[in-house]
Amino acid sequence: MAEDTLPTVWDADPHTLAKLEILKAYLQAWMPILARQAASRDRGCEIVYVDAFSGPGEYSGGEPGSPLVAIRVAQEHVSEFPTPIPDVFH
Repeated sequence: MAEDTLPTVWDADPHTLAKLEILKAYLQAWMPILARQAASRDRGCEIVYVDAFSGPGEYSGGEPGSPLVAIRVAQEHVSEFPTPIPDVFH
């Protein structure tokens, strides 16, 4: 089996930064909608976000990766969420 020689944290390429901006805009639009749908159910539903291809939480230049983008968008919309958002980064 080949040894993994890739670094754990790497530089964010320009196309990656663009992708993260698109992800942020997408989540800003959809998370409040999903939260309202979850709250409208008879039983308390949770919103589960799965990022199956996430990179590091943060890139070498300090830019947030997709996991941090997602949780920060959710935290910024906390006033619109009737569903609690766990504070997993503190």
